[in-house]
Amino acid sequence: MSTIAGALSVLGSILGSSSSTSKTDSTSFADAFEAASVTGSREAKHAAAGQASLDEFKRYASETPEQRMFDNWLQSQDISQSDYNAMTPQQQQALHDKFEEQIRDKLTSDAQAKLTSAK
Repeated sequence: MSTIAGALSVLGSILGSSSSTSKTDSTSFADAFEAASVTGSREAKHAAAGQASLDEFKRYASETPEQRMFDNWLQSQDISQSDYNAMTPQQQQALHDKFEEQIRDKLTSDAQAKLTSAK
């Protein structure tokens, strides 16, 4: 008697059904086992995705407003965080300089617009 058939026989006697197992009982058990495995895998994937989302939120929440602005600016330049991390320190500094220049220009133009509209 195979291990599955033996387990089904014991399970059948516990549950009060016949102790003989048929091919359909074995198939049903195998199908149920596979379905449980798929469901478990799906739940594990959801749990992993949930953990990844939580980790991303924690990283975002721990950033300063300046870091968030820079991250958003990187995205607007089509540069991923992994691309940025792979750059040399000189390339990173060049991006920081460009970012600061654009912020300075934006603040200057906004201030001039307010002064012009106030007159």
